[in-house]
Amino acid sequence: MVLCAGRLVMARNIAVPTDCASGPPRFVSGGPLVLRYPPPGMVKDAIELKAARPLTPSAQRTVARKAQFLDVYATAPSRKAALSILSEGHQTVDRWRETDHEFALNYLKVERDKARGRKTGKTIPFDPFRETPEVPGLVEFRRRVFGFPSTPTQTAFAQAWDDKTNLYIFWQAPAGPQPLSATVYRPDGPAKLGDLEVEDLVAGPDGAFTRVTRIEDHPARPIWEVETKDGSVARSADTHNWPLAVRRTRAQPRTLPSIAADLWEHSTAKTPARKWRIANSSPVEYPARVLPIDPWLMGMLLGDGCFRQNTTKITSADPEIPAMLQAVAPPGVKVTSNGIQHRLSGYRTGRYPGGKRSIMLGLLGEAGFDGCGRGTGPFSHEKLIPPDYLVASTAQRTALLQGLMDSDGYVDHKGGCSFTSHSPQLRDGLIELVRSLGGQAWVSYTDTRKGRPGWDVWVKTPFNPFRLPRKAVRWRNHLTPRIVIRVEEVGFEPVRCITVAAPHHQYLTDGYLPTHNSGKDVTAMQAVAQAAAAGMEKMGCVMENEKQAKKRIDSYLDPYFTDHSVYTRAPNIPGGMNPETDFIDQWGPWKYDSKLRLPDGTQPPPTKWDAYHKWFVGRTTPQADPSLWALGIESSIAGSRQQLLVMSDLFTTENQRSAAFRRDQFEAITGTLDARLDARGRLVILNHHVRQRGESNLVRMEEQFIGSARVVHQEGDYTKYANGVAVIRTPALRSEDGVLVSYWPEMFPVEAQLELPDGQHIPAADLTDAEHETYTAQGARRIRGLLDRKQTAPELFQLHYQQNPESQGFGDFTQEALEAAFDNTRTLGISLPTETLLLSVDPARQGGCAWTVLGLDMNDGTTTLIDFWIGERLGFSGMRDKLIKVPVELYRPVDLVWEDNYEGETPEHPEAREVLARYHVRYVPWHTHLNRSEGDYAVMKMRDDMNKGLIRFPGATPADRMRCQDLFDHFRNFEQAGYLERKHSSGARRLHDDGCLAFWMGWAHGKVLVRTHKRPAKRVSMTADAIRNAFSGYKVN
Repeated sequence: MVLCAGRLVMARNIAVPTDCASGPPRFVSGGPLVLRYPPPGMVKDAIELKAARPLTPSAQRTVARKAQFLDVYATAPSRKAALSILSEGHQTVDRWRETDHEFALNYLKVERDKARGRKTGKTIPFDPFRETPEVPGLVEFRRRVFGFPSTPTQTAFAQAWDDKTNLYIFWQAPAGPQPLSATVYRPDGPAKLGDLEVEDLVAGPDGAFTRVTRIEDHPARPIWEVETKDGSVARSADTHNWPLAVRRTRAQPRTLPSIAADLWEHSTAKTPARKWRIANSSPVEYPARVLPIDPWLMGMLLGDGCFRQNTTKITSADPEIPAMLQAVAPPGVKVTSNGIQHRLSGYRTGRYPGGKRSIMLGLLGEAGFDGCGRGTGPFSHEKLIPPDYLVASTAQRTALLQGLMDSDGYVDHKGGCSFTSHSPQLRDGLIELVRSLGGQAWVSYTDTRKGRPGWDVWVKTPFNPFRLPRKAVRWRNHLTPRIVIRVEEVGFEPVRCITVAAPHHQYLTDGYLPTHNSGKDVTAMQAVAQAAAAGMEKMGCVMENEKQAKKRIDSYLDPYFTDHSVYTRAPNIPGGMNPETDFIDQWGPWKYDSKLRLPDGTQPPPTKWDAYHKWFVGRTTPQADPSLWALGIESSIAGSRQQLLVMSDLFTTENQRSAAFRRDQFEAITGTLDARLDARGRLVILNHHVRQRGESNLVRMEEQFIGSARVVHQEGDYTKYANGVAVIRTPALRSEDGVLVSYWPEMFPVEAQLELPDGQHIPAADLTDAEHETYTAQGARRIRGLLDRKQTAPELFQLHYQQNPESQGFGDFTQEALEAAFDNTRTLGISLPTETLLLSVDPARQGGCAWTVLGLDMNDGTTTLIDFWIGERLGFSGMRDKLIKVPVELYRPVDLVWEDNYEGETPEHPEAREVLARYHVRYVPWHTHLNRSEGDYAVMKMRDDMNKGLIRFPGATPADRMRCQDLFDHFRNFEQAGYLERKHSSGARRLHDDGCLAFWMGWAHGKVLVRTHKRPAKRVSMTADAIRNAFSGYKVN
């Protein structure tokens, strides 16, 4: 009973609020009650009573820790330093701030005082000659100082930036993971995610192995753990996508934090149900293995066998067992039975103790059970499944499971299955075995025997796990999707993202659970901060006018030079993390403060810090020019020698329209700004393409600065030239094995999405009308996809997003461009004495294939088509004959460039090697990967050579032109962005582009030969001159 305002009411549990005047009281439990507000005096007494309660020793220690942290943090240079001094963790302090209102207020007061520089009247010591920490590379600097992760294109820029030999950096990009310890499954068995490399094979949810096409490593991130009802536990970063679904709905990619607080269904049922499901995978298709003992027999031995004696025995009362054992027994082994015990007898004679050795014991030794027999060998609690059996083929693993279940398995009257074991190794092996077969397995503790624990492993499989008839007839398929029962954050770890080639984009991780797989200005401004930390003293940000440059510095740089508080919180970006280092404390200060004191007690000379000019106070010598200033294209910096200029968005669609403006702008950049750089000065140009070649200063500047310099390094988006120029060219859409991938999927998805109020993203392409109405009612917002932009304005998409100032669509070779490359003086089948012949082959045993013979002029770099052939379905012998023997005997090329992705063994065949040796042809393997669509030797780069007259097709006769049309068809069919867009229906075949790819391999190989100035050795002819001259139609040098 509770007395409330003079009324006596019955209640079970009532929580009286501390501020009843502001609202009704809250109930902890119990039904609805009629309750009036208590008198204020009663509330005050309750508060005082609570405050008067003595704290527990643990609570007292926590209070002391909080007070100590605030005292240390008030004087420490940074939060990280305070935590290091007290050995506290970031998560602990964050939890205190969330649960203790008084601590949170005091924490904010300390942060405010530190941010404003109020150190309770004390001066700020400043030694400009002190030793500062070493400045890390740009990727690490961005993570530690600013809390920014780095995307692949930002990493490419960082690679170019960290290379101090690059004096000119062009960055062209559109505007605007799991822990390393996670388990994946390769054909040879489980492996750690951190051990993967590109081109490795990993298992997917369909059971097939798919190739890893990309790997991206990231710094430490929050790690979340997900557990399903069958006991499977997997871990991933907070931004990693999982294919999760609510019951009877389609799975969608979702992150673990987004479902952590929404694990239960909202229904009228008395017992709420868990909401999220993960689909079961198909059996992993490991390759078949040569095993010493039949898998089913191995399962029977592990379940009911004994091999500690000289004779191997299996105990079972089922009458079918002897015949089943004899059917799979090794050669020379005979099964004898007394109805309960079944002996597997058989011996080999030789140099063994006693002159003979049990066949079964020898095979058990080969399987990993060494020393069996004569009273030695594993007891029942020491048995385990040999590792080779866990990664055998699906049929072999199925037989192993059936052997285990036929021996120590049980099936109840409802068809539920379990396995009993006193061996923890056998228990864990069985769980992994079941999950690798697409099933579920979980453990419950049972009893003890001789002081040892025992376990029941409950098993659900999509197939019958028994061979024994009396058990097999009772089995029922109870397999359902895995239910998520727990999601929680467990710590921080370095993470890695991988991309797989399979269309489903998924791979299997821990427990065989399926899971998924530009910021130019911000990154460049952070590079300016890194340069300042390294001691650079003359830098400028250049835009169309000074006001724009001022806004850029104010937004991206000024807070990091002046405001301590920005280092106390994570940036509000995808993947943002708490900074680890205070940039001002470590390498500053940068802005003058009257409280600064030099080691001798005097103030440093005051420096100016205004909107357009900023002098760093940390300089050891006074300078006339500012350390950092905002510049326009026409700003006067005469007489100043700059160490770094960052040019951003100077080229727009509007200002590049005028030829006169382009001329004046080009002269201002190359004649004034570039001339103001000192001998080691660096120039960074940030822009996306806005107009095509001939109408763009960006293209003109790039060509002028690169000139005829050769490429010395090419990796992904980054290309380094020998004359100190680097180019980072990032297309918004790229193809990875026929699949479109966005350069920044978090910001620019490939296809349109709907964003729900809870942060979930739903692909919009395949939604039904009813689903559209449902999501609209929920307040969903549409996010435009890159393909939407391409469809709306394909030509502008090529410029602004694909960074392609000359091609149309997705880089198709137009008929006009191909026919413009005709050489009216050349005929198919005839080469010139000055040309080096290259044979390039795109092979295929079943699909389409092609070869081309190209004539390469090493002097001027021109590539001329000599002959080609296109076919399909050749088989093994056909490839050797049609793709190697015929063209080699006909033209005797210097090099054979052969794609080795799938048919790499063909040139190694004795017949092929004999032909190549006879005509002195060098075999050059070629591996097609991202080089097809990226770098200076990408397929579409052939368009440049066509326009320059460096690629020629024979067109002297109508017959030549007509035959070349067959090859032109393959050029036009080539899709740089993936062939899925070209399909008229889901069942349509891919358009053939084998001739184009064969030509491309020979052209790219020839470009390498010319650029590296490595002329191939002169071919040695084995034919008499008279015969050769008589057949001059196929003249070779």
